[in-house]
Amino acid sequence: MKKIKLVFSILLVISVVVCNASNSKEAAMAFNSGKAKFEKNDYKGAIKDLTIAIGYDATDANAFFFRGRAYFQLGKNTEAISDFTVAIALNPKNAIYYYEKALAFADQEDFKFAYREMNKAIELDNNNANYYFIRGTIEMEIEYTTDAHDDFEKAATLGHAEASKMISAR
Repeated sequence: MKKIKLVFSILLVISVVVCNASNSKEAAMAFNSGKAKFEKNDYKGAIKDLTIAIGYDATDANAFFFRGRAYFQLGKNTEAISDFTVAIALNPKNAIYYYEKALAFADQEDFKFAYREMNKAIELDNNNANYYFIRGTIEMEIEYTTDAHDDFEKAATLGHAEASKMISAR
């Protein structure tokens, strides 16, 4: 009886390992297909493939991130924000996840939340000129004009051409 249990346990472990390896391969294939479709502006196709990838591996932050970007491109900000939120929960140290989430909030004119997300992006990556520029534009919307000017100056210092135009326009 002990031998049967041992054999059964070994077979169970082997099947779990093989299944996980197979799921990992399937997840990677679906992710790569979704990413390729995203890059070809086939956002609906990207969402379909990335949803499959997530079905195989719900711990892949990049799959949620790219699906969120595809939703954003289709104007589906609620879905995009939801996917960016999951990506952040899975990998909270990636500044671009917060940046993209901020863009989705800003697109639906939810500037206070957009501002919060841009602050986090800058906290994680304080050398990205575009982050300061976008935060400056958000600050203009919520009438933090002094802060906006400071952010445009920082963005210009980091090489953002549009930021220089915003400073000289004032």
